[in-house]
Amino acid sequence: MKGNLPYSSKMLYNPNDEELVEKLSMYAEFNKDFGIDKEKLFKYIVITYDMESPMRTMYVDLWERKRSVAILVGFKMNSNGKFSEEEEAVFIGKNMDVNEAITKYIMLHGIPEYTALVAYQSGLHYEMLKVQRGVINQSITKNINLLREKIRDITEYLFGGDETLNLKRMLYSKIEKDRFPLPDEVVKRINNGDMLDDFNPYGDYKVDELKFLGDE
Repeated sequence: MKGNLPYSSKMLYNPNDEELVEKLSMYAEFNKDFGIDKEKLFKYIVITYDMESPMRTMYVDLWERKRSVAILVGFKMNSNGKFSEEEEAVFIGKNMDVNEAITKYIMLHGIPEYTALVAYQSGLHYEMLKVQRGVINQSITKNINLLREKIRDITEYLFGGDETLNLKRMLYSKIEKDRFPLPDEVVKRINNGDMLDDFNPYGDYKVDELKFLGDE
């Protein structure tokens, strides 16, 4: 289907653009042999995962959105109502190269939610490090549970639903590279049982009430 795919002017890329493959291929994550048609795949990624895609509001359920977009961009199902094995691997998160491309596309939005996710992952790492060093109390347990909840909520927001474990892992591996490192002095203090009440594990990021795009 060409020239008539769902599009909003606020989207990062136009899925109807004849140069879409060339434009996205400038990123290493997209410049690969994915084992399936690149034009269909790139359109699928843009329409499914763009924050401003009309399909995000049309299909709140991620899995229904995936199926609908796949058919819309031209992926065909056989007489048994199934996609090919290679295509199915894309939709259920088993094609790791595609997972990496999807993660890159999400990161291209450069939105505050990604920065918040990096901060919360950093905070969780900080709290877990204290537990591993034998320091645990009600406050630490509460912080860990809260951070996990925040991470889950933002992750679902970024993907537009509850994604596969493999795709989540790909996103978190990218975040791990951006995570604020703990200074050596901090690690030493934790090893000595210091609760570090004066230390901010979120770097310069100020953790505030979580808000998403469109919220007042």
